Amino acid sequence: TYTVTLAAELADVFGQQLGEDATRTFDVGSADPQLRGLLGEFISTDPAAEHGTVSITTINHDAVRVRAWAVTPLDYTAFRDYLDRMSRDEDATAPEWSAVLDTEIEIDGSEDRWIETAIDLTDAFNASSGQIVVRVDSLLDFDDDDRRYWDNRPTVAWVQNTTLGIDAIVDTKQLVIITTDLATGEPIGGVPVELIGDGRVATTDDHGLARLDLGSKG
Repeated sequence: TYTVTLAAELADVFGQQLGEDATRTFDVGSADPQLRGLLGEFISTDPAAEHGTVSITTINHDAVRVRAWAVTPLDYTAFRDYLDRMSRDEDATAPEWSAVLDTEIEIDGSEDRWIETAIDLTDAFNASSGQIVVRVDSLLDFDDDDRRYWDNRPTVAWVQNTTLGIDAIVDTKQLVIITTDLATGEPIGGVPVELIGDGRVATTDDHGLARLDLGSKG
């Protein structure tokens, strides 16, 4: 509930004053629940942090459900397919990936205030190769014709926990790979990088560089 007072001295463009205080009270009610989720389809956790986490932002949620599955780069196509199916049906079944986390996370904060919550994924990463698909769901149910439904849709991202940075630069003839330490920016040599679908492996040199000539395969 808000009370607004306009002072008696308030003047219009002609210099005419209001003359006496005017007070109005109005009630906006409680904020609708909202879940703002994982930013981007691919997330790398902070390499300098003690624990690998991702964050969500919510208002008027007491808890959320968090699930995670172990994946490898070979699962990329299945991941893209899962995102596509979820865009049409939030209850779309996840591929037969190995489940590494299924829990409810409590939201600690005041009502009617936006709250950022960090989700610790340490256990999920320990049960995987360091790459997981994470899904966060609201525990509230809304019909799809309720406008609040669209503000509380599940959010999904591919999350990796690593200190190895990989950049790939490509033209029509060659793929250039650069491997670095995410924490320091220093190049890392001796890293084998496989071109999936092609089968060839290139190992980066002391400057963190490797090159692969592109063939006719997609």
